[in-house]
Order: sequence, then C-alpha cells, then structure tokens
Amino acid sequence: MIRSLDKLPFSAVQKHYLQIAYAHNATVLAFDRNNMQDAQLYLQAFEKFVSLDTRTLTDTIYYLTYSKLFSLKQGFDQQIYDDMLDDLAVFKRFGYTKEYHDILYFIESILKPNKA
Repeated sequence: MIRSLDKLPFSAVQKHYLQIAYAHNATVLAFDRNNMQDAQLYLQAFEKFVSLDTRTLTDTIYYLTYSKLFSLKQGFDQQIYDDMLDDLAVFKRFGYTKEYHDILYFIESILKPNKA
C-alpha cells in the first residue's frame, strides 16, 4: 500500500491522509468481519499514521475508540466502555453529531454478542 502511494503524484500530506483513510477503513472492515487478527494489524498501522500528525483530532479519537473496541471485543469491561464513550463525547461537543451517532451504532453492532 505504502509503496504504491509513492508512485502517485500526490504531496506528502495527501499521501498521509490516504494512509490514514486506508487504515481507518481496513480497521472497520476487520471488525465488521469479526477478524480480530486483522483488526490488530490494522490498528498498529493506524497508530503509526496518527502518531505522525497528532493535529487531526478526529483520527486520534477514531484510533482510541478502535483500540478500546478491540480490547472490549476480547472481553467486556465496563470501565473501558465508559472511557470509550467519554472519548467519543468530543465528537458531540464539537458538533460532529452524525459521526458520533454512526460510531455509536457501529460499536453496539460489534459488541452486541460480547455485552452481557
């Protein structure tokens, strides 16, 4: 993926955002398909790209959410779940209500079998 981006006529910033978008989408697909081995791999890539540019608050929140979701998928813990909801409250606070509701719906669909 990264090598193929080098051949494209994009700036470094554009390539960076493409890499983050790829890591985001791949992580979502891994969770959606319940493939936790892939989810862990894509989370590692996501962490690498987010740490390159911490100015993007939404990407950081998505990464924190997915890493906590990965932990919750392994075994439900109410404290981690509450912390994850606190992280997501930033979306609501800054007016990203669609993103907030979309990710809450996604979280519930992933955790439904684990939560009890």
